[in-house]
Amino acid sequence: MPCPPKWALLFALLATHVAVSGATTLEEYETYQNCLASSSCSRLWIDGEISFTGTLPTSLGSISGLTYLQIRSNDFTGTLPTELGKLAKLKLLDFYNGGQITGHIPTELGSLEAVTYIKFEKNDLFGPFPTELGLLTTLLHLNMRYNNLNGTIPAATQLTSLWLGHNDLSGTLPTELGLLTHITEYFDLSQNSFTGTIPTELGKLTGTSRTLDISNNDLTGPLPTEMGKLAKVTNLDVSESSLWPMWRDPCGCGGVFNFRYRSGDGLYLSTATTFSTTNHTSPTITLTATLTTLTTLTATLTAITATTTAITATSATTTNFTTSTHIC
Repeated sequence: MPCPPKWALLFALLATHVAVSGATTLEEYETYQNCLASSSCSRLWIDGEISFTGTLPTSLGSISGLTYLQIRSNDFTGTLPTELGKLAKLKLLDFYNGGQITGHIPTELGSLEAVTYIKFEKNDLFGPFPTELGLLTTLLHLNMRYNNLNGTIPAATQLTSLWLGHNDLSGTLPTELGLLTHITEYFDLSQNSFTGTIPTELGKLTGTSRTLDISNNDLTGPLPTEMGKLAKVTNLDVSESSLWPMWRDPCGCGGVFNFRYRSGDGLYLSTATTFSTTNHTSPTITLTATLTTLTTLTATLTAITATTTAITATSATTTNFTTSTHIC
C-alpha cells in the first residue's frame, strides 16, 4: 500500500536532513552548490540548525548576484575571505556567532558599495577597523560586538546604529563621535577600555531614541551637562566607571544609580545639572531649583513640627484639667 501524502512528505524531509547532515563544510552543502551554479541566486541564509566546520570558502565571492548573505551560529574557523569584497550587490552581510572566525577585517569590504548592514557579532576578530569601512556611504548598521577589535572607531557619519561593545577599544572617546548625528537606534561602546572624560560632543546625538551605552569603561570626571539634551534616549547607561559623584536613589529603587538610567528611573548628574526627569518633558532641573525644593520641604517640616508641638501642649493641658476635676 503506498504511503499517504503526509508520510511521503515526512520521508522526503528526513531524506533531505540526512543529506544535509552528511555535509561538513559549506562547499559540500547542496544549497550552496546550487547557489554557486545559479546566476540568479540573491540570498544565502544558513542558520545554526545546520552546523558546518572548516573555513569560509573563497568561492563566496563568485556569487555575484548575492544581496543577502547570512551565516549564523556555526563552527567555522579561519579568517574572513577577502573575496567578500567582490559582492558588489550585497546589502546585508551577517556572520553572527560564526564560531572561531578570527583575523583582521578585510580592507576589501570597503568595496561593498551597496551594503547597508554588517554584523560580525560574537566572533574572534582582532586588530583595527579598516578605514575603508568609514567610507561606505550606504552603511547604516554596524555591529561588531564581542570581538577583540581595537583602533579607531569608523567615522561613517550616516550610521543609524553602532554596536562596538565588548571589544579592546582604548584611548579617549573621540570628539568626532558628535558627528554621528544620524544615530537613531543603538549606540554601544560598553565593555571596552576607554579612559578620560566623556566628550561634550555626545550631547549632539539628539536623534538617539533607544540606547546610548558607554558603561563598563575607565571613564572619569562628571557627566557633561550637554547630555541633558538627549531627550529621546530611553536607555542611557554610563555605569561601572569612575564618574563622580554618585547620588543615592532617594526612593530606594536602585541603590546607587552611578549615573545608570533605565526607563522609569531618574538620572542623577553632577552638581552642574542635578536631575533629569523620567519622562524627559523637562530634560534638566538646575541645582538652584533643587535647593529651592529642599528649602520648601524644610519649611514644611518646620511647620509640621510646630503644629505637632502645639497639639502636644494642648493635650497636656486637657489632661491636667480632667485630672483636677476628678479630684474635686
